Amino acid sequence: MLTPKKTTWIVVANAQRCRVFEERRRGAELHELPAWARERSDFPPTRAHHEKAVQGQRFGYGQAVVNERDFAQEAERAFLARCAADLDLAAGKRSYEALILVAAPRSLGVLRDELGRNARELVERSEVCDCVEDGAERMRERVRAMRAPA
Repeated sequence: MLTPKKTTWIVVANAQRCRVFEERRRGAELHELPAWARERSDFPPTRAHHEKAVQGQRFGYGQAVVNERDFAQEAERAFLARCAADLDLAAGKRSYEALILVAAPRSLGVLRDELGRNARELVERSEVCDCVEDGAERMRERVRAMRAPA
């Protein structure tokens, strides 16, 4: 039986790095797309107020401002939102027909939330795994295991 020619992109991400592999037909070899590799350091840092700002410095003793924002999580969300926006644009251009997401737990949730409608409709599978350093052959085995019936 012939396997259908269906281009699938496998997105592997964590808070610092995002890589994309392409599978041109089901079960074929994976090829990394270097143009789609993203590092969080590639993007300009977000500006924020200093965490230890003091409120009420005009009279008497100041009161420390309790800053409940987690800047690391905000930077991670901003980075993954840019990656998701790029994936949505590629889906709109019909660069792929299916999408598989493999990411660290928090990163997977952010990617799912930030994907646009075009890309969200193409998600075939997703898995929690912080394996952004794995090579193409290791990712091929992981995708095969994900697709295998339970």
